[in-house]
Amino acid sequence: MGSPKISVDTYIQQIVGKGISASNLFEFEIQPTGVMREFWADNGKAYPWYSNTGNQMDAGMYRMNLLCQDIQIPGTSFNTFDLKMPKKGLTQKMATARMYNELDVTFICDLGSSPISFFKLWQDMIIGIQPTKLPNNPGLYNPDTYADKNEHLAYAQRYYNDYTCDLTITKLEKFGVEKKSEPGLNGAEPTSTRPAEYQKAFKVRLGKAYPYSFNTVPYSAGQSEAVKCSVAFFYEYQHFVFKPS
Repeated sequence: MGSPKISVDTYIQQIVGKGISASNLFEFEIQPTGVMREFWADNGKAYPWYSNTGNQMDAGMYRMNLLCQDIQIPGTSFNTFDLKMPKKGLTQKMATARMYNELDVTFICDLGSSPISFFKLWQDMIIGIQPTKLPNNPGLYNPDTYADKNEHLAYAQRYYNDYTCDLTITKLEKFGVEKKSEPGLNGAEPTSTRPAEYQKAFKVRLGKAYPYSFNTVPYSAGQSEAVKCSVAFFYEYQHFVFKPS
């Protein structure tokens, strides 16, 4: 017996009427803590992504999050081993370790090339490169010069927990519509509606992440286009939260 036929009206009501998830409704957040947050607070003042107003560190992170253009929720898989079933002649693939694909993110570069300086500074931190203070302002750092240029030794590398932090990807949706408060003509129902506020459908937290690869930044003398840069992250695990607060 085949599946029951679905009318066009039913399809519209159940699928189209309830909305389709849009690929451009998302938020991406970098959440530094501890040593990493202190490092950026001390060394980021000379960079364009570092805000000079309000909470400088949080404002700088918010600016980087806004420049995120393309992102994918990384896939997962399992390592397996074959378990032979001699009596049945079957083979069962038994799941062992869970594997997480890397995270690839594309950023649009603003006039200050904020993503380039931001992730280069993060990678410099990992291997222990320390920006040199400006002579006229000990509280400001010069992004063009580095201390101990010729002494980037392996033992200078930071501890793993110092240069990793959590990343979050939040999927946003417009669930339904809200009616306007004013009535229609002759007390009738409102004749138009407006979209509901954005709501969080789910959130993915990628724990202990760091940018292991900063890809080539293309420039061209041809037709002008927005400059973009791509960054690949390693991380330890994924954690999904559905309908987060």
